[in-house]
Amino acid sequence: NRALYREFCYPVLERVLGALAPGDARRYQHSDSAMGHLLDYQYALGIRAVNYGPTVDVGLIRAQMPDAFIHGQLPPFLLRNGSPDAIRERIVSDFAKAGASGGLEITTAGSLAAGTGVGRMRWMMWVVQEECRYERR
Repeated sequence: NRALYREFCYPVLERVLGALAPGDARRYQHSDSAMGHLLDYQYALGIRAVNYGPTVDVGLIRAQMPDAFIHGQLPPFLLRNGSPDAIRERIVSDFAKAGASGGLEITTAGSLAAGTGVGRMRWMMWVVQEECRYERR
């Protein structure tokens, strides 16, 4: 709820960040939840490095936080259970939306799901190597 976040969370974060990450210090938000409705508040707090849940679209993050560094948005269960084509499609889509200008680290959001095979991790890395290169854009 935006109103409750603004009333209760924002002032606390403002004080904590002001005391512990003053001035140009790096301000980072990690939350594996759907926080897309709060991006403007977090940007106003000076947060410029983020790791949100996989339901927060990287295009929305880039639109609301144009210079933020985005750490991982690939859904862990997609990597574990999805087809190679579905995994590739998501990686390429995320890169097109938010990575081509820099500032997107393609990793899973949060962590790897239990049971994710090494072959799937290698596939993800291969897709990134082949499809997410700045000099090709």
